[in-house]
Amino acid sequence: MSLVERLFGRSKPTPQQTEPSASPEAVVPPEPVEAPAHEVPTTSEIFLTWVADLDAERAARERAREYAAEHGLPPLTVRLLPEPEHVVDLRDLPAARLRISSVERHVPHDEVDAHTADSYLLVRERDPLHHPHLVAVYGRRRRIGHLTESKSRGLLPLLEELGADAYLVSGTETPDAGGRLWVHAPRVPALRAFASERVDPSS
Repeated sequence: MSLVERLFGRSKPTPQQTEPSASPEAVVPPEPVEAPAHEVPTTSEIFLTWVADLDAERAARERAREYAAEHGLPPLTVRLLPEPEHVVDLRDLPAARLRISSVERHVPHDEVDAHTADSYLLVRERDPLHHPHLVAVYGRRRRIGHLTESKSRGLLPLLEELGADAYLVSGTETPDAGGRLWVHAPRVPALRAFASERVDPSS
């Protein structure tokens, strides 16, 4: 034992200084990722679409005039459907298979195949002077005919109640052996029940 230890006793060990534990870093929640905003067409895109629609309708009218003149037929009525904003799908409703009327008045016979589809759009005829109670049938954006007047009268009040621009229904991709086109239009009782549920959500 050294002299210092005999005189003053054994020195106490110096306690080791421990570093205070670092406080845990605050967890910053990640910023919520915003859903991409719906892309609104620009004015330029809307204008170009409008011009393309005009060109397509002009070409269709010219072709219809030529076809009618070549075959000695009355002038054909050509109408293209602008892109509808509100379309209601009726394909799941019980439907009746109906022949599309007056196809020959709207589409040249050799162009019928190009405007058929497995689904059609029903649109209220916007011609109150000549066709106030008809439901037009559009295939690939072109009017290809309409429902019979009796069927149209049954559906029109219910379609107006639903208030859409157009109604999606099933169709046929090709004409039948007789060159006729068919559409599956909803049955009136089924459409009435469907309209009642849509208009009154509490039911």
